[in-house]
Amino acid sequence: MSEHTKNMYFSVHQGTYGNSGTHFFLIYINDLQKLATIGTKILLYADDTRIIVTSSNLENFETQINKIFGDINNWFKINQLILNYNRTYYLQFNTKNSKDHDLKLNYQGNYIVSSTNTKFLGLIIDDSLSWKAHIDQIMSKLQTACFVIRMIQAMVSQETLRRVYFAYVHSIMSYGIIFGGNQPHSEKIFQNSKEGDQNYYKFWS
Repeated sequence: MSEHTKNMYFSVHQGTYGNSGTHFFLIYINDLQKLATIGTKILLYADDTRIIVTSSNLENFETQINKIFGDINNWFKINQLILNYNRTYYLQFNTKNSKDHDLKLNYQGNYIVSSTNTKFLGLIIDDSLSWKAHIDQIMSKLQTACFVIRMIQAMVSQETLRRVYFAYVHSIMSYGIIFGGNQPHSEKIFQNSKEGDQNYYKFWS
């Protein structure tokens, strides 16, 4: 422990009764969404924040993005919070015929780096909306879930096996399928699970 101490005027202790720390935090930041202007949307979920900026004009887009970034930094300063620049990044969504614009997004010399994908509510969203990264993640999870089911199928009842399948395999496949289910990359998910499904269904018939 450091021998230096500082006074703390605002804090919420972790592990407070009834998970009240999380509730206090949400109340503390609930006015952050008021910073949104035309063409800007701020999404809050627990301590995860996403800012969406849209514009058909490149010049207006850059103006909007710098304005909202400055407003957010001012909001943090007023509310005695600090933005972690090392864990903050931006993602540009592009069509096949468009290219990334070289944005220099910074505040007082603190630059925000770009990324090709981001994770939000369990979905990996990439800059071209191909859902390839998300589907690759699903494949990895499915392989593990299918292996577990193969290991237990001889030791449990048909009803238990059915419950395990829908809890671990079906839930993984169906979550977010409305977004990336029609993409070419999604075919390998169903091809990978087809053999397993046939194996599971023969126990239930």
